[in-house]
Amino acid sequence: MNELPLHPVLVHLPLGLAALMPLATLGLLAAWMTGKLPRRAFVLAAALQLLQLVSGVVALRSGEAEEERVEASAPEAAVEAHEHAAQRFVLATGAVAAALFGVLALKDERAARGLAGLSVLGTVGVLGLAVQTGHQGGELVYVHGVGRASAAQAPGTAAAGEPGAGAGAEASDDD
Repeated sequence: MNELPLHPVLVHLPLGLAALMPLATLGLLAAWMTGKLPRRAFVLAAALQLLQLVSGVVALRSGEAEEERVEASAPEAAVEAHEHAAQRFVLATGAVAAALFGVLALKDERAARGLAGLSVLGTVGVLGLAVQTGHQGGELVYVHGVGRASAAQAPGTAAAGEPGAGAGAEASDDD
């Protein structure tokens, strides 16, 4: 079975959704305001944001489960900074999800459009938090070397700096 940690695999869904959501919510708002879609089309944005929230919580929990192993090769302050950034990301994602469901629940059309506009801005803020969280996670890997020990232990992988490591490294049988 694969010996690589689960956390790096799980983080891609919430981070990818964070990149998608500003465009999706802005597009839905524009379509609603021009009469091309009804307000209930925002259920798509609310559902995607809820998926982002759930996958973010799962990614956060998986990171917490691996925290002690990671702290063995990285400064505790760097690990905690990444964890706190992830917590802010998840909290903001939840707040935007609540706002998007509020767009669907409000009776007043004008208030719903205002909340939808704020939700678009919220998704941009969440994207910023996603970038910050991902950057700090990347520093754990590329600056502090977290994951090298796991990669070196996994069959068929090479740790950074070893022959065959890195993108584009290919085995050659031309000898």
